[in-house]
Amino acid sequence: MNNGYIKLGPFPNVWVLYEANTGTPEETWERADASLKEFLGIVARRYINYAFKTDRYLSSLSVEEGANRMGVIHFSSDNKQFRFHNFRTRQVRTKGDRSIKTTKVKQAVKTFDKYFYSVSPAEVITTDMQEMSRCTLLATTLRSRLANKILEVVKGNMDYVIANWESIGGAMEAAGVLHPTKMEEIRQQKGEAATTTDLANTYRANVGYNVLLHGGYYYVNDRRTQLTERYERDALPDNIKRGVGLLKMVPDDTFIAGVGVRRRDYSFYVLGEEQ
Repeated sequence: MNNGYIKLGPFPNVWVLYEANTGTPEETWERADASLKEFLGIVARRYINYAFKTDRYLSSLSVEEGANRMGVIHFSSDNKQFRFHNFRTRQVRTKGDRSIKTTKVKQAVKTFDKYFYSVSPAEVITTDMQEMSRCTLLATTLRSRLANKILEVVKGNMDYVIANWESIGGAMEAAGVLHPTKMEEIRQQKGEAATTTDLANTYRANVGYNVLLHGGYYYVNDRRTQLTERYERDALPDNIKRGVGLLKMVPDDTFIAGVGVRRRDYSFYVLGEEQ
C-alpha cells in the first residue's frame, strides 16, 4: 500500500485508492471498462517511471513522476471518452474546460504521448509564473473587496466622518496622502454644506419667512403661522429688511449662514431672527 493506494491490475505503476467497502483490487480491475484497460495496457508499460493513480470509480487518473504531478485524465465509461488536462493542454485549448477529448484509444495514447512528458525547468518556471499571476489577481480582488467594504462603512457613517473631518483629513494630510490644496477645498465645501444643511433643516421646521418681491411690494409669508402680509419696503420689519438687503447682494441660489437663501432676484427665504 502506498499512501492509501494499492496496486491495480497487472502493472507495478497503476494504483487505486483503497476503500474497504469497494472490493478487492482484482474485483475493481475486473469491472474496469475495456477501453480504459487497453489504454493503461499501453501507456503504463511504455512509461514505467510514471505513477497512474485512480479513484475507486476509475473515472480519474492522476499522472505523476516522482513528486511532480503531470496532469489528470478523466474517463467516462458511459461514452468511452478520455479527457486530458494539464498546463500544456491549457495552452492549446483557450476556451471551455481547456481539456483535449477523444473516444478512440489510439488517439488517446497519441494525446498522452504528446502532452504528458517530463517537465523541464523552463516549464516549471512558466507554471509558477501562471500561478503567481493568479495569486496577484486574487490579491487585487481581495483589496477591491476590502476597499468596497470600507467605503460601505464610511457611507453608513458619513455624519461621523463629516463631523470629525478635521482630525481624519488632518491625519491623511500629515501622512502625505491628501494634498493641502485638496484639504482646503474639502474644508470650504464642508462649511458650505453645514450652512445649507442648517438652513434646510430650519426651513423644514417652518421657521423664518418666505419673501416675494412683486409689483413694488414685499409679500411676506410667516412659515410658522402660514399667514401672508403685504409690505412696502420702508414698512418691512427691520429683521426681515436686513436679511433681504444682504441676500440682494449675492447671486441666485446662494445660502448665507444665519441669514437665509436667495432663490431669485425676487424670491428669498429669510430667517428673520432679531440680532
